[in-house]
Amino acid sequence: MATVSKKLKGYIDKKGLQQVIIAVNANEREYPIPTGVKVESENWNPEKEVVQKGYERMTLNQMNLIISQCYQSVLNIVNELVKYGAIHTISVDYIKYRLNESNTSKPKEIVNISSPATGKILTAFEEFTNFKIASGKITDKTLKNYTTVKGQLTKFLLHTSTKYLFETLDYRFIKEFIEDYLQGELDHTNQTCNKSYKMVRSFFKYCIEKGLLTPNRDITSFTHSVIENDVVYLSEQEFEELSNFQTDNIYHQRAADLFILQCSIGVRVSDLFKLTKGSFANGMVSIRATKGKGIVKIPLSNRAMKIVEKYDYHLPNLSDQKYRLNIKKVAKQLNFDRSVLHTEGQKTVYKPLFEVISSHTARRTFITLSLEKGIPESTVMKMSGHKNYQSFRKYIGATDQSLKEAINRAWN
Repeated sequence: MATVSKKLKGYIDKKGLQQVIIAVNANEREYPIPTGVKVESENWNPEKEVVQKGYERMTLNQMNLIISQCYQSVLNIVNELVKYGAIHTISVDYIKYRLNESNTSKPKEIVNISSPATGKILTAFEEFTNFKIASGKITDKTLKNYTTVKGQLTKFLLHTSTKYLFETLDYRFIKEFIEDYLQGELDHTNQTCNKSYKMVRSFFKYCIEKGLLTPNRDITSFTHSVIENDVVYLSEQEFEELSNFQTDNIYHQRAADLFILQCSIGVRVSDLFKLTKGSFANGMVSIRATKGKGIVKIPLSNRAMKIVEKYDYHLPNLSDQKYRLNIKKVAKQLNFDRSVLHTEGQKTVYKPLFEVISSHTARRTFITLSLEKGIPESTVMKMSGHKNYQSFRKYIGATDQSLKEAINRAWN
């Protein structure tokens, strides 16, 4: 169940104005979407949800038109998510992304696609995306990635001189798209290319299963070489330093608190921001994971409980972007500058931890430190929600100290 309405944001700026927002209520929380219109509270009619006085008629009509258009756009996005059973993936960032996407004029070469093969590929990719949405297992981030890959495919098909027939696509298409175009021509990072590769490969498997493509082992067996980055996580000492972090900057403190909590329970950032007061009970946090099925339950440590109680079970609502940005700033203040292996295009470089730390670092920290503290892998997998070891192992890091201790136990 989701509702959409127009209202004033509670915050009043220095000029005495309040932002008119589109309020989406879903998943037991409110998602505020700014319209860009600010008014004094006495000029807002909460019953009719319009600006009603205090301005010249032309200005008044223009303001209400902007609000109305924004409302209708948000309503369409929400209805689409409800239709495909994906309302649980909603977020402020996702709605803003979709609004920005719809307001951005597309380059002419992307719109005017004349090649039948190109049209078939992009139409099939759109069907593939809708199929994934309908499955209910797609996150807003993954949906953004699908949109990005569709854009990459569109530009590639206009760029390439190779004449591909949709029905007979094979590994050469993937190789040219990923390795020659994204990696060679555009110099995208290895991580970006690998994400695109996995999605295109999944898309081809979907097309084969639906009978759109001739079964071709070259497609399903083709592999794209990946340079593995270091598993970025916090060592136990770094986690302790972060846990003792105190600052007068409210945004940095909130981000640090959320990161500590995330390190303590190991949830994905998309699941972290879905937590409500009802998620906490009997010293446990219960989550219906964005990926996978069923409920995941994680015991709350004393440190985690302290943070939850600090905010009276109502965690700060930050955007993913602000969360990542402030975590990097906190890490820099704490001098988290040890070198971490990182890939940029075809180059492998070392960067300081504070530059590459992200919300996903917290999940890796939970898994790595839990294993180092002796919790069995099966128990950690149950708490992290992983169903197979192949995906689970990508989250496991090893500190220099733990490696030294292992060698000392075995050889010294």
